[in-house]
Amino acid sequence: MLKKIFAFKFLILTICALQSPTWALDFQLGVGALDISKSDETTKESTFFPFVGLGFGMNSGLSVVLEVGTLGYETNVTGDEDLAKGSLSTTGTSTALIIAPQTEDFVFRLGYGTILYKYNFEMDSGWDSAYELFGWDVTQKLDDANGTQIILGVDGKADPFFLGVEYRQISVKPKATIGIKIPSENIDLETTDEVDLSHTWTGIRLGLNF
Repeated sequence: MLKKIFAFKFLILTICALQSPTWALDFQLGVGALDISKSDETTKESTFFPFVGLGFGMNSGLSVVLEVGTLGYETNVTGDEDLAKGSLSTTGTSTALIIAPQTEDFVFRLGYGTILYKYNFEMDSGWDSAYELFGWDVTQKLDDANGTQIILGVDGKADPFFLGVEYRQISVKPKATIGIKIPSENIDLETTDEVDLSHTWTGIRLGLNF
């Protein structure tokens, strides 16, 4: 009787083991060429986005990947909204979790993540000259800010390479501090408010799977 029970348990465990998904380690290395849309404050720009990805793939055709990448670019500030006209240097570090169902030829990407943006704002020299005529010292500074991103994309597979297109919706609203000093009137004012620098990415990505 005990032998029959043992044999039955062994059979059940064997069936479960055969039906359970097999996991394999995925590693990606690549670069994206991005078109960054204008925001309420800035003009559009383009840049490159080198990235690495590490995750797991199942034999059912589903992968889960943690992707980390960086980017840097400079864009013009229009002066039409809260910020004065000038230039804005931006660097970002992106971290995202990607769910990627795939077929024999394509990988579909759906993800969510964050981007830490670092800003360096320089006011247009024309504005500086205009303020100096009045004896004013005007400064503007943007704080670093965390943005969120929603990711949609599809890659074509040609192992070990992949080539794909991607769209990302970035939401980011850093705080801007504006200071005005008028020495002749002994006035020193400072105000802080959010500015909307939300934008989108569209582009192509090329890389290697290991």
